Amino acid sequence: MTNIIAPPVAYPLHLDAVRKHLREDLTENDDLIEIYLAKAIAEAFHVTGRQMVAARFQAVFDCLPCELVLDVAPLIQVVGVQYLDGNNQWQTVDPANYVVKAELQSRVTHKLGIQWPVPQGQIGAVQVTFDAGYVAVMEADAVADTVKLIGWKDLVVGEVLRLSNSGGALPKPLKPQTTYYVQAVVSPGVYKLAATLTGAAIDITDNGAAYHYAGQLGINDGDGVIPGGLLSWVLLETETAYSFRGSLINTPASTINENPFRKHLLDPYRTSYL
Repeated sequence: MTNIIAPPVAYPLHLDAVRKHLREDLTENDDLIEIYLAKAIAEAFHVTGRQMVAARFQAVFDCLPCELVLDVAPLIQVVGVQYLDGNNQWQTVDPANYVVKAELQSRVTHKLGIQWPVPQGQIGAVQVTFDAGYVAVMEADAVADTVKLIGWKDLVVGEVLRLSNSGGALPKPLKPQTTYYVQAVVSPGVYKLAATLTGAAIDITDNGAAYHYAGQLGINDGDGVIPGGLLSWVLLETETAYSFRGSLINTPASTINENPFRKHLLDPYRTSYL
């Protein structure tokens, strides 16, 4: 069983972007649109097991088998493995004693020559806390020329990021689908960026608008952004619910035609266990 213990701080789509897709100029229905948007995001996660914006999860197991399989992708990092010992106390496994293989079904296994400790024989005696998501929410500080990543693992100088935005524009002069490098670590999660590996820190002139995201190349073979297929499905699902609001009860299901484009959008993102 896997539970979310720290949800994303923002949706993968800003309401301005959703409203534009719906051709809705007024904001008076934003509360309703947000309900349908949240439902579509949850459904996409349920079907695929893919987390769009970084969140923290806790997977619960009854024992420590050869490998612990995590059922949410893409994996950002394993925060910790804990087990309930014979004295009914939670203990943390030394990270040096296990390895993590980030895949569609990420696995945590003990290192060769090292055995897992023996947990207490009861339900839920093992917990794995981990972060998953394609992107982190990013906040910019034009005064300090820094960006802050929320819900992401700590980065070091030289690591590569790719930025995106929903509903507005990235802080100037940052551009979407462009590679940037961590130029300096100001504090945990707060960085200065450079356009090249050895370049100077970028002078950020404004804070941008709407939602900003940052991702890393190679996270589950991703390209640092939320896949377009997932976002498109969420938009189309939100549109369907919003367009038929108030009439679905009295509308025969046979008269609501399934959008063939939407129908298969999630197929490439389904994991084998779902």
